This record gives sequence, structure tokens and C-alpha cells, in this order.
Amino acid sequence: MTLKKEVRLRSSGHIFVPYPPGYKGDRTDGPQEDSFYISDQSRYLNQKEIELAQKAAKMQGHILMFSGAVLIDENDPLLQFNHNQLDTVEVEAELPNTRKALSGGTRSLYERVLIIRERGCESNAAKFLSPAL
Repeated sequence: MTLKKEVRLRSSGHIFVPYPPGYKGDRTDGPQEDSFYISDQSRYLNQKEIELAQKAAKMQGHILMFSGAVLIDENDPLLQFNHNQLDTVEVEAELPNTRKALSGGTRSLYERVLIIRERGCESNAAKFLSPAL
């Protein structure tokens, strides 16, 4: 599962962000890359890369900006879930329930998955796929 957020530098310029030795996370620019580039042009990064970019930006006197745009991998296991299963995921992750929209209706499953992932739930949710649900 890969959740990516759109980020850019607040001001003009660019920085190169090196991956630390032994880095195990996904690499947006490819598995063989040893660094990635951030500029004032928006790009999508995963959460681990965002943390690395924030540290590098701070050290170099830059600030990262987030557009609010989020990408979820089309193979995210939560996208297969129904509302009851997503309720269980939220309880297990100690997140507030997202079933009801502010308008009083029910949110779409896709919208709920976006909210759950944005709130930091990184579970692959395999334990929630049991037939007991």
C-alpha cells in the first residue's frame, strides 16, 4: 500500500534529499535511486520520503508546502472493504468513525479510505479480511 501526498517547496529553489543508509521504504523515483529532488514544483511523495524531505528542507532553510492532494495505490486492500469492515479498521486503529458525512449522509467507501490513510493508518488490513466480518 502506498499513500502519496503532493508537496513542494514554499519558495523558489530546490534541494536534493538523500535516502539514509539502509532505507527500506518505497522510493518514488525508482528502487535504485539514492536521493530525490524537491523544488517549487509539486510532486507526490510517500510518508517516509516526506519526513526525510522535511528534515532536509529545515536544515537548508526551506519550508515544505502540502496541496492537500493525496494518491492511494489502486491495490490498497482497504478499497476492497465494506462499511462494516472499515468501521472495524477505525476501531482497531483508534481513529474516529468516518461513516457519516457532515451533510448527514454516508460517505463513499473511497472517501473513507482516503480519510483513514490521511490520518496515518498504515495497516495492510490483512487481519480484517477474515470471513467473520
